[in-house]
Amino acid sequence: MAEKMSAPNARSGPDKPAKEAKTEKPKEKKGDDFGNAITSPFGQWWDYIKANFVKCYLMLLAIGLLALVAATALELISSLGGTIALPLLESTNLSDLSSIALLAGIILVFLLFSVFTIWLSKSISMTSVAFINSEFARQPFGIWAAANAIRGKVFRFLVVNFCIEFVIALPLIIVVVLLLGVSLYMSTMTVGASLYTGAMTPVVGMLALIVLMLVTIAVVLYYLAALVIYSFITQFWQYGFIVQGLGVVDALKQSFALVRKRPLECLIFDIALIIISLIAMIPAITVSFGVYFAMIFLNILVMLLPFPFNVLAMSLVSLVISVIILVFTTIAECVWLPTHYLFWKGISGK
Repeated sequence: MAEKMSAPNARSGPDKPAKEAKTEKPKEKKGDDFGNAITSPFGQWWDYIKANFVKCYLMLLAIGLLALVAATALELISSLGGTIALPLLESTNLSDLSSIALLAGIILVFLLFSVFTIWLSKSISMTSVAFINSEFARQPFGIWAAANAIRGKVFRFLVVNFCIEFVIALPLIIVVVLLLGVSLYMSTMTVGASLYTGAMTPVVGMLALIVLMLVTIAVVLYYLAALVIYSFITQFWQYGFIVQGLGVVDALKQSFALVRKRPLECLIFDIALIIISLIAMIPAITVSFGVYFAMIFLNILVMLLPFPFNVLAMSLVSLVISVIILVFTTIAECVWLPTHYLFWKGISGK
């Protein structure tokens, strides 16, 4: 009887467990996400800097000092070389092919040396990005190892950046050349010529000069606006090829895509960070004014020294003054770089 009673239950199968009630996580409002993207990096920076200010400051200062000393040393060699080569240039006969070749060779060596100086200095200074990344990723860091790892990409970055900035500056260059051409033409005109022999020509030239000056002002305003926009859309460029290991062009495209995706957050964050960084720059700005006038006075004294001691002394004075300014500007860098890095991490989801 018990078996018969249990048969229907056996056929009906085991009891199905009751469905669990779905618990949906409250969705974050778009406004909250917008605000967090801007404010969260500042909070994270404060948590980091409270415990690591001395370490961050000293490492960024060491990176800045190495880049500065390397650039100053190479500039000193270049200055000495240029001073020695100057008498050769003065005695160059441009009608002689060998003299022209010598002149071209000296100019080429100077340009290559200048490019190498910029490359070396930039490779060292850009390790600050690798350092900040190592701090939050908890990875080991060494200045020379980092500089050696990124030097190839830094060179490509310099080339691409130069080409883009040259294209941006091209209208300004054209207008300045035209302005100089008109000024030179005006200086050769005879103002006292009679009406029938071309007295109106200076007037036409003056009008052309005024028009060119107005165009120059407009082009300068364009150039400044273009530089601001260019800096805005490339602000995450270095993170792509230094932190993520992307190619230089791919990193540029990624930076543009991030800014295009979240332009308002980027704009508000940049304005807030610039204001805070300017406040941190107040000591550096104050010191810079005093150092500037001291440098003018010291340069006058240095010029009284004979060669090559005057060149050495000028380089030494410039280095000491730059070091003094760097000591204070590094404080602002301790604010700017970690906060901007954290903002990039936040909006890129890295």
